[in-house]
Order: sequence, then C-alpha cells, then structure tokens
Amino acid sequence: MLGLALKPFLDHKRKEEFETWKRFNIPYLRRTLTRLEKQKLVELDEKDGMQIVKITASGKRKVLKFALDELAVEKPKIWDGKWRLISYDIPGRLHRIRAILREYLKAWGFYPFHESVFLHAYPCEKQVEFLREYLGIGEYVRILKVSEIERDKEFRDYFGV
Repeated sequence: MLGLALKPFLDHKRKEEFETWKRFNIPYLRRTLTRLEKQKLVELDEKDGMQIVKITASGKRKVLKFALDELAVEKPKIWDGKWRLISYDIPGRLHRIRAILREYLKAWGFYPFHESVFLHAYPCEKQVEFLREYLGIGEYVRILKVSEIERDKEFRDYFGV
C-alpha cells in the first residue's frame, strides 16, 4: 500500500501520510503500479510496511520520451539577432537515430539549411541538448550560434524576423 501501513497510527507522520493518500483511488493506483511493474517500467518493493516504487531504466526512458514530445521552441517577443545552426555527422550505422533527430528538428520548426545542417532563429539550445542526450548522440551533434548569415532574406522570411 503506497505510503500506508495497516498498523494503527503511531505518530503524527503516519497520520499525515494517510491524509495525503486517502484522496487517491488506491485500488486504481495499485492496478496501475502492477501494470507498470509487468511492463518493467517500475519495480515494487516493500520496506517497513511501506510500498516502495522505483523507476527502472526502461521507465526513465519512457518518461524522457514523454518529456521530449512536449518540448517546443518558443518564439520570443524580440529576436536576439542570433542564428542557431545544428550540424551533425552521425555514422551510417545510426541511420535510424539520425532520422529521428531530423524529424524532431523539423517538428520544432528548424529550417533545413544543408544536408546535416538545420537552422533556427530562436533559442533552442536546451531542446537540442536534451534531444541529443536522449538519443545518445552528443558527440555527433554541434550547436553553433552565429550573428550573421549572408543572403539571409529567405531565412528571415521563414522565421518572420
């Protein structure tokens, strides 16, 4: 039982735990945790009459995937005048990961500058860092922040700056 023991309340702490958990649908929570355990996303353990839930490596990966899908590049009110170039040289054996990287960059509104180079006008470094770490390709992806690109009208029009 998550956070609850079937013992009588011995102290103030247990009473607080009970008050916290009683607003949840405990049977539903148990079923959900059992399902997550069967999917090997969490490990369930018991210690001192308390249910302990530990997220597995597979579970962490799934949580990170959800977080990644929620990321977006926000357009600031005022453009800082900097261009962000994302350049990558990913080995052929990682072609599926390279395709995933490209799909995310396109979904985030990046402009395909050249083969293996994408361009964005707005701050996106944190999103790209998160993506490359999630995909395990940090050593193959570079972020360049530049002040000027010649003949940039096409890019300015694309980003509306």
